[in-house]
Amino acid sequence: MKNTTVTVSFDPEKLDALRMYLSRKGADLESELDDFLEKCYQKTVPAGIRDFISAKQETPETSGRKPTNSSSRSAKTEN
Repeated sequence: MKNTTVTVSFDPEKLDALRMYLSRKGADLESELDDFLEKCYQKTVPAGIRDFISAKQETPETSGRKPTNSSSRSAKTEN
């Protein structure tokens, strides 16, 4: 899965304090934010859309496949 970067603004003193207390818990800010975004996604995006996105990501790329020759199929069915 390809990820994108999200940028937020936050008070630097609060950020330092947050990082310090997270590290005391054995956690880091990026992991906490990843978890939060995943929970927010699960809560907000309808299940059908999540399933569609998941299936789309699991499907192998078809760009390397040769196109089928549909004219030969139609010629066979005309006889």
